[in-house]
Amino acid sequence: MKWISLKPLKWRGTSAHRGNGLSVRCSAAFSALALAIGLLVSAGAQADARKAQEAYKRHDYAGVMAACREVAGKGEPNCQNELGNLYRYGWGVPVNHPEALRWYRAAADQQHAWARVNLGHMLRMGLGTQADPVQALQLFEAAARQGHAHALNAIGDLHANGQGLPTNRTKACEFFEQSAQKGDGWGMVNQAHCLRDGVGGKPRNYPAAFALAQKAALEGNPGGMVLMGTLVRLGQGTQASAEQAEQWYQRALEQPSRLPWVLQPAHEGLGALHYLPKPVGLGPDFDKARVHYEKAAELGSVAGLSGLGAIYRQGTPSVPKDFDKALDYYQRALRQSQSTGAYVGIALMVLNGQGVPADPEKARGYLARAFQLGSGEARFHLARLYESGRGVGKDLAVAKWYMQDALRLSSGLHPTNRKTAEAFLQTHAAVTPRDPGPLQALTIDATTPALTTMASGGAGAATPAIPAAAPLAVVSVAAGTSPLQAVRPPAANRKALVIGNDQYRHVDRLNTAAADARAMSRALELMGYRVWSHFDVDERQFKQALRDFKLQLEGGDEALLFFAGHGVQIAGANYLLPIDIRNDSEEQVRDESIQLQRVLDDLNEKKARFSLAIIDACRNNPFTGKGRSIGGRGLAPTTAATGQMILFSAGSGQQALDRLGDADRNPNGVFTRVFLQEMQKPGIPVDRVLRNVRSEVVRLARSIGHEQTPALYDQAVGEFYFR
Repeated sequence: MKWISLKPLKWRGTSAHRGNGLSVRCSAAFSALALAIGLLVSAGAQADARKAQEAYKRHDYAGVMAACREVAGKGEPNCQNELGNLYRYGWGVPVNHPEALRWYRAAADQQHAWARVNLGHMLRMGLGTQADPVQALQLFEAAARQGHAHALNAIGDLHANGQGLPTNRTKACEFFEQSAQKGDGWGMVNQAHCLRDGVGGKPRNYPAAFALAQKAALEGNPGGMVLMGTLVRLGQGTQASAEQAEQWYQRALEQPSRLPWVLQPAHEGLGALHYLPKPVGLGPDFDKARVHYEKAAELGSVAGLSGLGAIYRQGTPSVPKDFDKALDYYQRALRQSQSTGAYVGIALMVLNGQGVPADPEKARGYLARAFQLGSGEARFHLARLYESGRGVGKDLAVAKWYMQDALRLSSGLHPTNRKTAEAFLQTHAAVTPRDPGPLQALTIDATTPALTTMASGGAGAATPAIPAAAPLAVVSVAAGTSPLQAVRPPAANRKALVIGNDQYRHVDRLNTAAADARAMSRALELMGYRVWSHFDVDERQFKQALRDFKLQLEGGDEALLFFAGHGVQIAGANYLLPIDIRNDSEEQVRDESIQLQRVLDDLNEKKARFSLAIIDACRNNPFTGKGRSIGGRGLAPTTAATGQMILFSAGSGQQALDRLGDADRNPNGVFTRVFLQEMQKPGIPVDRVLRNVRSEVVRLARSIGHEQTPALYDQAVGEFYFR
């Protein structure tokens, strides 16, 4: 089940033109805007509104900005909301979440329903501010009381994702249905997902899902266009047509808003279309498939990563086989989610000795894991194992059972493999199928022996490959399942710098910072990170560690920074303190400590695919009471760049706890001990881990009468997982 969230919101109207995917007609929307401005402001403002209307029709967002800024500054809420959209998505201006929040709040204060919903989404995701799903829910409910259809969809998002509310897919689908009935395009799309996947208490109903998706798509919603592409590609609720599916995906990509949650599945679908042969696909054209899978992978797509693994495993006319790359892509997919395509791909590599030692028993373990996730391909290849006796006793009765089960899930089966399965059943019509019973899936955790790669593209062991098996069909598992640990040594694209400072020479020493850093280093290493650890570093060592780490980073890496020690805010800027810091003057502190924003800028400059900064430096102000008082308590709010998440152990002006009282003997501070526990849980995206950390820290701190709310600043694109 793939829930659609983070919607772009525009002026409300009723027409089929939806330049950004909403139920918005330009003419109706701007007529409503002009009317509102006419009632509230001068005739000159009405002229500005007409200019904004014409600019919007041309997708001239700079023109919208020019036309709206003046009347928005005078308090016109529709334009205030629109400026919030421009700054939120970077339409005609650089992305600036604090500025978007400012405009949304101004309009929301005037009870503007769209602005309330937009502001709620910002708070729900922690964009430009500390995430607050409870306040987001209050804003959504207020807009819903105003009759706002999209607010109902937003409440469904909270139920679906367990934000501010317990996860409840039945409730989510109920709100999506209410939203859809009121005409909201995204509500239609999400309700179509409920019906297609048969979740939330709804029976699976392809025709009804198709009707809703088609309505949303024809009204201009790009999410509806993507879903139409998938339904038409798979023949769910309609006749399958690769050509029509391609047209729907392309229409979604042509929408001017360029939203990542639309681009990613559209590129996934086009990759699959070009990967598969006619008539179910447009290919095979692996070169075209690779282009789309690469674009999807850049946006965080698991299906894109596993698709690239399949392409490099097989090779293309322009890209030779590269088993090392194939394995790397598969493992990157597994670090994000349980990808059936990645499990089956690794299984085939292990089975046939493609770049790794051949091991049929281990291959069967990977196939068993994919089998448990509902993979038709896994069933097919398990049947081939029992047909040939590779790693198991030859057993045609069990092979037939798996073949029949694979055909039952034929939508996830490669066409060539489907034909092979059908031929097998005809040949062995007299064989009575026998249920093999429970499968023992391969357990993948920190203690599992890693796969040892051989030379890239090598032939591997001499064990013969299973004959006549078609290329792996790339399929992705529904959201909400749990990813497992990587099956290879730490991948070069996960890198972490960990620093813990206890032994301060001129200010108060700390008790748990170094222990926190050591524990974090061990945990990250077990999760596949290359970790550079430093303890009790002075100014020179601190800055050298940062320089060395920056040199290690490459574009596309997943980078993590963990700092435990003293920190201080001065004039709104945050500084991390080396152990030799003195408190002679604010100027000296600024010069001899590490400005956090410069570190974040370095990560952004290296074009890391995802950066996470965890700063446990919100303890007591080390300079208070030490001669001249310098800086303020806690750290100041900050802003994450695109692709970054930042988590402070406490909010602005708050102090982070080392202990929960005199009887507390835990060697780690409260924040880090909770973080270490939550990051071990498999299948939870990083953003959800961070929110779980915050909730538990708040609970523990309040148990002893202390207020500590970790502050999260989130502008990551895509989903990322520790495990």
